[in-house]
Amino acid sequence: MNPIDEIAIRAGVSTATVSRTFRAPEKLRKETATRILQIADQLNYSPTPRRSRRKSNNHAGPTAAGNIGFLFFCEHPREIYSRDAFYGLILHGAQTQAKALGLTVEADIAERYTAPRVLPAMVAKRSVGGLLLVGAAPTHVLGFFSSAAPHIVYVDHLDPSGERDGVLSDGIGGAMAIMSYLGSLGHRRIAFVCPVSEAVTFRERYQGYQLYCIENDIPLDPHQIVMAIGYDDARARVEELITSKNAPTAIFAANDLTASWVLHACHARSINVPTQLSVAGFDDVDLARHIWPPLTTLHVDIEGIGQQAVLRLYEKMTLPSSNSAGLTPVEIRVQGSVVIRQSTCPPPKPS
Repeated sequence: MNPIDEIAIRAGVSTATVSRTFRAPEKLRKETATRILQIADQLNYSPTPRRSRRKSNNHAGPTAAGNIGFLFFCEHPREIYSRDAFYGLILHGAQTQAKALGLTVEADIAERYTAPRVLPAMVAKRSVGGLLLVGAAPTHVLGFFSSAAPHIVYVDHLDPSGERDGVLSDGIGGAMAIMSYLGSLGHRRIAFVCPVSEAVTFRERYQGYQLYCIENDIPLDPHQIVMAIGYDDARARVEELITSKNAPTAIFAANDLTASWVLHACHARSINVPTQLSVAGFDDVDLARHIWPPLTTLHVDIEGIGQQAVLRLYEKMTLPSSNSAGLTPVEIRVQGSVVIRQSTCPPPKPS
């Protein structure tokens, strides 16, 4: 059966509606478009990219060998320069390493949840010899770019097909390190707060949290796990959690921005951090040092992620095509280390 037909049957819509979802989702009800995209992901279906209307060119441009593309999947155009600055640091690391190798980075953004109607100019014009796909996106969006350049490396995410290289932080190991530190202080009732996301990084940090609990005979209490949709939802649910009868003595947040949301909830409920509740994050962006109290977190060499991604892409670009095609895809994990600040201390003694 044609994939479009199967998606239409499962979603209870026409094939025209399925096609419109990939071409112009803004013209559909959000619920309908979301249902169709979820089914497409389940079937591992992605639409065939439509090339630019410019005349096709089967050969890379004259400067392609010296250029690499940096394509960032975002919800908002300014996200790369947002206050947590995570992806801005990755971009800076990529630019620094590229310059050292005599390369130029051409950066662009793409919507995280919607496949574009045409390929970005740097891809359509074949002005880059390799492409960094940066950040998380659904399968149908990633599939659109799966053959967008001769060489591709995923950054802060992994290729769902397992056919491309990926460079990201060590989420499981880092989460285990933070949890081990909280455990060393005497905490056993530790909650986990994380944004709802398709990001591999968040999923692995949750796995690290679970693994630590299992290895240390700590019950996995669903009431101590908060998967939040944005700031308002996170703050409301954390406020409910920290004022409950079975409130945690520590909270591990999946990144520093989420940890700042936890701190806002604590301040709103007059919960003292750290004497009443310890809070720890992940990444060690600038925000972690400037919020109050300064945040204990897992330091990640964020610029190093960008640097490692460029090095791997450069390796693939400079090998003869026959050798490059035979390279086994690798996952490069950038290790982290716990940075102890004022947001954590031993749990309060039972009254």
